[in-house]
Amino acid sequence: MAAISCPTTSLCIAGDGDGDGNLAVSTDPTGGIGRWSKVSVSPCVVIDAVSWPTTTFCVAADEAGNVITSTDPTGGSGSWTVQSVDAPDEIISVSCPSATFCAAVDSLGRILLSTQPTGNIAAWSPIVAASTSAWPETGAASC
Repeated sequence: MAAISCPTTSLCIAGDGDGDGNLAVSTDPTGGIGRWSKVSVSPCVVIDAVSWPTTTFCVAADEAGNVITSTDPTGGSGSWTVQSVDAPDEIISVSCPSATFCAAVDSLGRILLSTQPTGNIAAWSPIVAASTSAWPETGAASC
């Protein structure tokens, strides 16, 4: 697994990290492996990051620059929407304290911000450092 997020003690989601584009979702995360379901959301890519701030909003991000969102995170594959917001650059971290604000970091060290994270590429604004060496090791976001 590449990343995990749990909005409550009874809900967790994990990014697969193996290149299959799957998430693992559980409504009983301490109940053993059988209590986790595989959900295909972005085939053939690594899911690098997840953030599940509320029970009704979840975000994942992948190596192809996609943001994957759901307002029904336990609803199966059909409840997820994939939006290309940073292709071809990998989004390596995402953090959303609410359904109306997310911050992400890409593989070039850019910070991406959105007040409408379920939106398309126009809803995500990149912040580029004054020089490319200003934040060369940026690798995680937390809000």
